[in-house]
Amino acid sequence: MRYAAVIRRLGPAAVFEARGEARALEAAMTMASLVLPGEHSRFALRQGDVRVLRLGPRRAMVWAPAAREEALERSLRGAFAATEAAVVANLSDLHAGFEITGPGAVDVLKQGVALDLRAHACPVGFASGTEAWGIGIVLARTDAQTFAVLVDRALAGYLEGWLATANGEESAALPGTMTAPPASYRPA
Repeated sequence: MRYAAVIRRLGPAAVFEARGEARALEAAMTMASLVLPGEHSRFALRQGDVRVLRLGPRRAMVWAPAAREEALERSLRGAFAATEAAVVANLSDLHAGFEITGPGAVDVLKQGVALDLRAHACPVGFASGTEAWGIGIVLARTDAQTFAVLVDRALAGYLEGWLATANGEESAALPGTMTAPPASYRPA
């Protein structure tokens, strides 16, 4: 391990994406008893285990443990049925999640993510859709040394390999395929 970072694949999760006119989106989320952050690129936690990410004025995601999927599905479907200006979709089977934690988490991620991940530009509570090593992800900073990542499940092995390689380890997902750069290499 080159950096003091631990990369962990998360278990199954309930993931919902909501899109629509900003006021309708906010109203439906409120009806579902979820707090939608007022500012995009932020997330809010509810009851400790449900993340509500506002990825733009017309887009939000709900990310929670898989055990919450059925209850969230009922709540969100009921709330969004009351409006024609916003919709919600269950994307739970589509996504895989990762957690990158430790003082080296930024050093690992900045090798593949084009965002400025320093604390002043990406504070705790920041969330964004972006790319990592050329694939689309949703990235959230959950505390000073921890990032949560959602990625298309079909690309999870690819991302996991690059995260391991960026951390100076051989890819666990694709042994012998992705190798760490020489010890003398230091990202800018």
